[in-house]
Amino acid sequence: MAVSGTHTTPNANLSHLNGSGRELYYIKGSIDALLPRCKFYHVAEGSTPLLDQKMRSGIAGKAQAASSRGLRVLAMAYGNADAIGPSRPSSPMPNNTTDYIDKDKSAHLVFAGFVAMYDPPRKGVADAVAHLQRGGVQVIRITGDGEETALSIAKSLGLRGASNPNACLTGTALDRMTSVQLSERVGNVSVFARVSPKHKMAIVEAFQSRGAVVAMTGDGGKFFFFLNSLSIYVLVAHGCDECAVNDAPALKMADIGVSMGKSGTDVAKEAADVILVDDNFSTILPAVEEGEFSSRNSITDLSCSLTCSSF
Repeated sequence: MAVSGTHTTPNANLSHLNGSGRELYYIKGSIDALLPRCKFYHVAEGSTPLLDQKMRSGIAGKAQAASSRGLRVLAMAYGNADAIGPSRPSSPMPNNTTDYIDKDKSAHLVFAGFVAMYDPPRKGVADAVAHLQRGGVQVIRITGDGEETALSIAKSLGLRGASNPNACLTGTALDRMTSVQLSERVGNVSVFARVSPKHKMAIVEAFQSRGAVVAMTGDGGKFFFFLNSLSIYVLVAHGCDECAVNDAPALKMADIGVSMGKSGTDVAKEAADVILVDDNFSTILPAVEEGEFSSRNSITDLSCSLTCSSF
């Protein structure tokens, strides 16, 4: 996301960027996307030294250390209009701001710092995950977080396979894969990181190609389920209201679309087949248990009927 503005009063710290009333952009986004686009870093008023390789490595190391503790890292930078491509949208910009930044002109960006935030899973999620996995359900997390953060949270939830070397698949890796390659790969993935709504549709399609019946939920704190006769995959994801709107196609694409009752957007609710009225992941557990109980009863009744009718 970015906002723009023009300083009407002299500011020595911004003189090399702002010139005479030029428009400035203040940008936030993933540190992986913003840091390579910065040439300077902010120290104090009037002090923006060159961002050399030693400082870059130090910043990246600090950010990685925060991510490995399960913190969400958000970088911030600023620069003049020369750092933005010619087709930039009006302010404020959408979340994928870096798509609009001209990489060839990004030398004017000044790295302002990063924040590390802790956004823990909802109460009861870890217990529900444990119960689901004991019942033969494979839980997988899908998120826009960075790889280190995503894996750390997955491990804290006790996701099976999260400690494996190849447990995480990023959106960048997804972009390089064909549909066949993704279908072969998803069975060994516990975490999908840095994904977009289009990636979620590709993931749904990949599991469906493996014979799975897919149930997907949307709305911010989202969950994705992939079920077949042999196993059940539950994919836990996190996003925002904008993502929830963009998830509507994937909700429609899934065999069963699930939306949140309280925080769910109208778009997601209309696209969904099932609504969780309490917005609680733990509700999934009794729902799965009831479904399995009903399924077993139906099979038993059918078997009895066929056996009796044979005489």
